Amino acid sequence: MVALVCVMIFGQSTKLLLSLMVLLAWHPSVRVIRSQTLTIKNQPYVDLARVAGSSLPRILIPHILPGVINTAVLIATLSVGSLILAEAALSFLGAGVPAPTPCMGHNGSRSKRLPKNSLVAGNISRYVHIFGSSFS
Repeated sequence: MVALVCVMIFGQSTKLLLSLMVLLAWHPSVRVIRSQTLTIKNQPYVDLARVAGSSLPRILIPHILPGVINTAVLIATLSVGSLILAEAALSFLGAGVPAPTPCMGHNGSRSKRLPKNSLVAGNISRYVHIFGSSFS
């Protein structure tokens, strides 16, 4: 809903769509990454590094970052499917990327004019692509 209102106010733009998707999709991952960071921060080896006089970057980079980066990459990978689906829905409604740019939403809105059997085949391939990218 926020994306539709912003597109009505500012117009269609790829940069606008990407920035809206980033702004609206980052908060669940930040919670998980923060909890992972707090868990690692309370480990004994981090306390030992702090007692030994290590600076904050010296603690963050070799001790905390390796434990958090795996979680961040996993969350980013798993959220790609839902972001593709959100972009396709916005483009289908006319609020996504501008028209000459190829995307699944434009393909879906163009397929209304096609015969029934090609519409079914296009939808099946689209669903396989979306669910394959979100569950793999």
